[in-house]
Amino acid sequence: MNKDELDGLRRKIDGIDAHLLQLLAQRLTIGKEIGEYKKKHGLPIQNKGREKEIIKDRAQKLKGLGFDDERFVQELFELIMKKAREVQK
Repeated sequence: MNKDELDGLRRKIDGIDAHLLQLLAQRLTIGKEIGEYKKKHGLPIQNKGREKEIIKDRAQKLKGLGFDDERFVQELFELIMKKAREVQK
């Protein structure tokens, strides 16, 4: 691999990162809407059972994509869900 190829790969990562940020912003926007619903209906912000289901499901999906790293998925989605709870408040 030469420097131009490396730079091209880095540009691809930059594009993927920009897309990830757009998706996270969309997720947080939907989280705000969920928070409004929960407040209106007197529901708790956190649903630990659902959070466990999400982590298990996402770990299985990542495994299906060839990356078997449940700890990574757990840490990533715990952080995402923590932020989602913050925007729901």
